[in-house]
Amino acid sequence: MLGVVGLVLGILGVEILGGLAALCLGLLMVGAVGLHIKAGDPFAIGKGFAQKSAESIKGWLPAGALAVLAFVTSALILF
Repeated sequence: MLGVVGLVLGILGVEILGGLAALCLGLLMVGAVGLHIKAGDPFAIGKGFAQKSAESIKGWLPAGALAVLAFVTSALILF
C-alpha cells in the first residue's frame, strides 16, 4: 500500500518519491518471480485468463511483466 501511495505522490509532484516507489515495487516483483520459479510455476497464463478467474493465473509471467513495467516507470521518472 505504501508503494501505491508513493506512486500517487509521484504523480502529484514529488517525482523522486514516485521514482523510488516504482523501483521498490519492481524489486518486490522480482522477488515474486523468484518465489514462483522456486515453487515450480511455469512461465504461462492458464486458459481461463480472459474470464479473469483466479485459478487461470498460474505462471510467473504476470509478476515478471509488472516488474518490467515498474523498472521502466522508475527509469522514466528518475532519469
